[in-house]
Amino acid sequence: MADQAEASLQDLTNTENTIRLAIRDGTYDPAFPTYQTDALADLDAASNAFKLYRTEHCAFQAAVASKGNGAEDVRKACEAVLNSERADQLRASKPWL
Repeated sequence: MADQAEASLQDLTNTENTIRLAIRDGTYDPAFPTYQTDALADLDAASNAFKLYRTEHCAFQAAVASKGNGAEDVRKACEAVLNSERADQLRASKPWL
């Protein structure tokens, strides 16, 4: 599970970086001069909120599983799933950039 969680985190990090580059390198309508800085700030805020949610939600999942064996595996599996879903969401937004 740890390997899957690490791989999903790397995928998420790479996807976030791809989105950041797409925002930075894009050409934008001069009528919206703050689009680039606003979009980057919003991406950072969303990424930070996601990380907090992931930490708290997966801690809850591990706590529920702590009555049995494998609580750490449950936490890592939770992180892997959430990271993968978040990366997919970000990739889905790329055509808009």
